[in-house]
Amino acid sequence: MPNLANPILGQSVPPGARSLLKIGSQGESVIELQAVLLLMGYYTGKLDGIYAESTAQAVRKFQQDAGLTVDGMAGTDTWNRLFPPSPIVAQPSVIAPQATTVVAPANTNMNPPNNPTNSPTVANPLPVQISSGDWQILRLGMEGSAVLGLQQRLTALEFYSGPINGVFDSKTEAAVKAAQQKFNLPADGTVGPATWNALMQ
Repeated sequence: MPNLANPILGQSVPPGARSLLKIGSQGESVIELQAVLLLMGYYTGKLDGIYAESTAQAVRKFQQDAGLTVDGMAGTDTWNRLFPPSPIVAQPSVIAPQATTVVAPANTNMNPPNNPTNSPTVANPLPVQISSGDWQILRLGMEGSAVLGLQQRLTALEFYSGPINGVFDSKTEAAVKAAQQKFNLPADGTVGPATWNALMQ
């Protein structure tokens, strides 16, 4: 079978720019795909970076559940469901007051509402990538499919009873700490390789 691997595989790229992956593709992008499918319960094989039939079958299962075209290939729509693009934070808009028929006296100053322009904007935290084949390090404030998989795993192990929404909030952090205590790990609320290994056993 010809090698269909794309030369940009393995580079860090935004979700919308990820390459089409299909049987024959190889590289770190395939490992990333396999890892998130494993977290979500669709994939049970090894994280070997080889897009074989087992990976395609997991993709098809995910596509079916997500209401996507079931073709077994990881294209733009599939990537965007697995790793939703960061939401665009809209700037607050000033709502103009309603017009009235009352004419204000000439010496009355209509002060506009206070609208601070130097309010700090908090960017969405980006996942911290560790070495190839390892899990993402997850911590409070992160969002995405990896957090969704974490919440599902914590729920299955009866550490978490909150909403499975892909948002690493204080409830998720508390569940992680509870799991870390049970597995005799440092209860810091951050999901690193040791915590992943304990949760996925």
